[in-house]
Amino acid sequence: MVLSSIEHPINIVTSFRAQIMTFELLTPIPLGHYVVVYCASLKVPAKFSKLEKLIMGDKEKKLPKCLLSNQTAFVVISTTERVCLELYQNYKGLGRIAIRDDTGTLACLLYT
Repeated sequence: MVLSSIEHPINIVTSFRAQIMTFELLTPIPLGHYVVVYCASLKVPAKFSKLEKLIMGDKEKKLPKCLLSNQTAFVVISTTERVCLELYQNYKGLGRIAIRDDTGTLACLLYT
């Protein structure tokens, strides 16, 4: 059960679209890569279910095969359980997400 405002209910999702900014990576992030999502006190296993588009300055590349170091893209993340998330444009602090795996922090995301 989740308590929230009637006028502005919180989003409860099992997958979400986000803008990702990758850090220095040891290996590329492929489609289906398993990670752990951190947002405020939330810590939940997840995976990359779709790599929508890669943003390179003014250009965009649709459906990239993987993400490399220092890239910006739009992705869809699927979690193993339902989670409460706030859109970045509504609550900036709660719309920021960190993605980690066993090698360390891979990227930060903005929940859009």
